[in-house]
Amino acid sequence: VGVKPNMGSRELVGRYAPRPVIEDGKTTQYAADFAYLAGHLVRAMVQGQALILEEITNAQPEFLEVINFYLTHGYLIIHQKGGKQISVYPHPDFRIFATGNWTHFTGRNSQSQAFWSRWRVKVWEEYPVEETGFVISAKYGIEEMLGRELAIFQAALTTELRARRIGKQLQGQHALNLRSLERLASRYVDALERLKAKGAVKPEDKLKALGKVVFLVYGSMLEGAADKQALFDVMNQTLILLKPDGTKILFSDKSKKPSNLGSKYSFINVTPEELEPKIIAFDDKENELIIEEETLGRFRFPKGAGSEMVPGPSARLTLVPEVTQQLFRLLLSWHYREPYLTLGERSAGKTRMAYFAAHLLRMPVIYIAHSQESNLKEIIGGYYPRSDAEGIVKKTGELPPLIWLDGKEIQAMEWGKGQLPDDQVGAWLFEDDVNLSTMHEMRNTVTDDGIQSTPYRQVAAGPNFWSVKAANPPDVVRYAGRKQL
Repeated sequence: VGVKPNMGSRELVGRYAPRPVIEDGKTTQYAADFAYLAGHLVRAMVQGQALILEEITNAQPEFLEVINFYLTHGYLIIHQKGGKQISVYPHPDFRIFATGNWTHFTGRNSQSQAFWSRWRVKVWEEYPVEETGFVISAKYGIEEMLGRELAIFQAALTTELRARRIGKQLQGQHALNLRSLERLASRYVDALERLKAKGAVKPEDKLKALGKVVFLVYGSMLEGAADKQALFDVMNQTLILLKPDGTKILFSDKSKKPSNLGSKYSFINVTPEELEPKIIAFDDKENELIIEEETLGRFRFPKGAGSEMVPGPSARLTLVPEVTQQLFRLLLSWHYREPYLTLGERSAGKTRMAYFAAHLLRMPVIYIAHSQESNLKEIIGGYYPRSDAEGIVKKTGELPPLIWLDGKEIQAMEWGKGQLPDDQVGAWLFEDDVNLSTMHEMRNTVTDDGIQSTPYRQVAAGPNFWSVKAANPPDVVRYAGRKQL
């Protein structure tokens, strides 16, 4: 269970809610009446399941009091209509776990010492660099030495970010973890395959390709020449490849070098500017868009079938070098199906760039404008009176039948299903002003696994579903209400 700030005792104990209609043994999207539905805690206790409360530091006092009661007494008391009370005792196999980030993270709440004292608490430290490097090399099939160097590089960059020597203007909005390292490794492996397709690959070519990938993955989070130079310095000290004769290869002799370099070394002597994407070919064909980058090679982006949801010609931008470079960055995230978050000032082009990319690839876009009142019903869905229910109410005076209507996220996940080939199902979901809302971590299953659940089914995203989010800086003076993500 992903714990949300708006959760109360009802989600744990139970509540009266629309009861889905069962037809032919399957749960449908219709609901004819309301019924008492047991909450997550009660269901797990009765059925002998493990209950995992993810992000427990999101919880409000009402939610925690129910947990506290169970942890203290070992059972629950449910109050029903008519003054009845039912005591619920746990199945022998029932277990309860909770996970959470530190309370200094955005939106997290502190819990009392009495609450923590009722748990067996385990604090997880970051993985040791050696183990992280081994995981990366094993998962992506790269040399153990390179896997270790990638882990050392990210650890060094994290130190610079935490010390605010890099990224000051973004107020610490950087989270480097195993996901970041996996993104770097997978892109680098793909870059090597593209280089090998051209012929023999020299160590110098590998190092330049690695530098390009690092600047694409990490450099896009940074702003300004000073930050880019600092990133380059960290690379030059930690990412070192070897020639067959044992000579170490570094990026530059003009940047900071490691102290234990030894005597056999050489440089490819590139600059931070030369590691930014350089587009050498842009071919907008009928069924695909082809973009070729100087070092990383040719990327083919197939086009969709098109529909009324595809942005029209007004979304086109003039392909000056900066626009082309930013478009390439965005399309690479689409190519690798990485959720894309773009941060910037108002009218900086965040929305226009995404819509331009969708126009070029004929991809449908579903738009959500977030606010402080945004709710999950709009995004995931909810029960509504059926459009033909008005006559039923007038004739019988009974509660109208209800129907579940999918929200915009599920609409985007399944766009075109049943009408288009399976490989074209899905739309781009563009969410504007995401840091006005607090609901994004409640939807991590979509971001991580492409899965969302409704009361009557589990939804898997189609291959063309993609999540794009935009946000202004969390500046309370210029952008009131924005939160740090």
